[in-house]
Amino acid sequence: MHETQQASQRYEENEEHESLRPVHFHSLQDFELEIVEACSLPRPLEISSDDIAHVNCEFSDLSSCSAAMRGIVQAFTLLRDHGHCSDHFVILVADPQRANACQTALISGRELEEFSVLLDKAESLYPSRANRFRFRACLDNILADMQRIIRSLHLALDVEDPQISTPISPQQNVQKVVRLYNGLHAILSFGLISFSGTHTANFDCTVFQRNVNALILHQTVILSKKRIRSLDHWTDRPVWIFQRAED
Repeated sequence: MHETQQASQRYEENEEHESLRPVHFHSLQDFELEIVEACSLPRPLEISSDDIAHVNCEFSDLSSCSAAMRGIVQAFTLLRDHGHCSDHFVILVADPQRANACQTALISGRELEEFSVLLDKAESLYPSRANRFRFRACLDNILADMQRIIRSLHLALDVEDPQISTPISPQQNVQKVVRLYNGLHAILSFGLISFSGTHTANFDCTVFQRNVNALILHQTVILSKKRIRSLDHWTDRPVWIFQRAED
């Protein structure tokens, strides 16, 4: 999945970005809801008095993670079939080095499909003792792929320990994969819904039936609307930007 890492880049003021060209649908709200349904978009645990929504995914095993990832692939396919993208979608991430600037991460459909296949394979191998070595290798590949995506997004999730540990039980290794996938799924699902509205639509009204000032995903990533000066040539509206909670 090196494509995501290589594709991460900064917006420059005069650079053209074909992927961000607005596409108008017959009903953007209906299309957003299709994406929401496909992604199993997590609902907020709570919305505080200052209109900040706290959101966690709660997939508990490989089977639910595998099904959720197939939904992510389905959502990307909807975007592509509606002419909103060709082979990738874009996530906007705040640039920690420059105020009022952002970076882009391009996630390809092929990456999503390959990762979904890996999760399906892991589910089929577990918990068979006869396939324990193949299963461990499959989990290693899943972790490595997730870590590449997360690092390319410049976002803070638990990405330590790049290999599956030998001494602990297969169930503990599965829990490690599931925990990391929950955070990644939240980013991918909200990234897709943001992209479906060219990063400017008020999808919070569609999803939550109210405006929110920000979403906090797994207590580590914030998604909020901001004016980005380097995007003024493209839009005069605030855009949905991901950033690390610690920034």
